[in-house]
Amino acid sequence: MDGAAKDIPVEAFLAATGQDLPLSGRVTFLAKDVQLTLSSGTAALQGGQGYWELKEGRYTIPAASLKRLARAKTMAYLKKKFPDLESTGLPVRRLSAHWQAKDGLVTADEGLLVSDDIKAAWAGKLDPARRGIDAMIRLEIHEKNPALLALVPNRYQSQPAFGRLQGTWQEWSLRSVRPEKIPSAVQSKLRKSINQK
Repeated sequence: MDGAAKDIPVEAFLAATGQDLPLSGRVTFLAKDVQLTLSSGTAALQGGQGYWELKEGRYTIPAASLKRLARAKTMAYLKKKFPDLESTGLPVRRLSAHWQAKDGLVTADEGLLVSDDIKAAWAGKLDPARRGIDAMIRLEIHEKNPALLALVPNRYQSQPAFGRLQGTWQEWSLRSVRPEKIPSAVQSKLRKSINQK
């Protein structure tokens, strides 16, 4: 089947797809050639492709993931930039990706997260049945406030940070990865994604 919707509450979209993500905002999506397997009242994605975009929302980072991020070199900056991060989440201006599904697994390309003065490109695999993710991340900080910029490690003021995001919707970890350890094809995807308007 095919489907599309524009500016619907993300909570309705997630309920319809059987997913539980700590997101708010409005979502627009386009799906083509979607194949589902129905069993005991639940649907599992088997194939298809499309585009998904959320705008003007918030993402509440799971408590377990926040705990794992506590020692990240950019955490002092994030806590100062977003003092209510733990209670109200990260503001999301845009969260988007093109996706393709096959045999229940989703490959996401041209993924982009835009927050206040922060952009993150992402590309990787999603497993909707297990609510899992394995993705490479390119993070860029474009802070304009000198006092806040001073909290950003010097190397990340002028160049991107890279990482690998792994885990589930409700408990993930993000570890730093050296750029040379990321395959050139993935690097290319991340560069293309981060330069989206």
